[in-house]
Amino acid sequence: ILRCLSTSTAVRVIPFQASFTVSYVLEFGNGYIRFYNNGAVVLETAIALTAATAASPAVFTKNTHGLQNGDWVFASLFAGGTWSTLNNKYFIVANRTANTFQLTDLFGVAVSGVGLGTWTTGSVARVYTLASPYTSSELALLKYAQNVNTLVICHPNHAPYLLTLVSA
Repeated sequence: ILRCLSTSTAVRVIPFQASFTVSYVLEFGNGYIRFYNNGAVVLETAIALTAATAASPAVFTKNTHGLQNGDWVFASLFAGGTWSTLNNKYFIVANRTANTFQLTDLFGVAVSGVGLGTWTTGSVARVYTLASPYTSSELALLKYAQNVNTLVICHPNHAPYLLTLVSA
């Protein structure tokens, strides 16, 4: 059992080798599973933002962005002024509306746009995350077995689950 850097809650990592060329590490945390491939977290398709405010906290705009509070995102392609300081970093979505949201760092500190100059472009990609029934306190008792592209996950408090790799 490891401790998550941002929350100090327990996480558990489980290897998943679907073939000689396709392998993942699965991060089980409090109610979620995240996936890593080739040393990097698996991301969803990036969302191109349409605006960002130079306020504290900064407010980012993209109509019908689909993000939810608590989603982890990876920032890239930020430009204009010194907005590029946000590039290649992970953030957590906060205070979302249908068309806007704010970002916090992994410790909950809001991202400020003050002093970053005029924003011109940027995008965020949600970290691919699945919901799981396991709490942090249950992770140590997870048992698993793999059959090619399917991982059978068992825990004494839950029905068995099948996690199947559909596509790399």
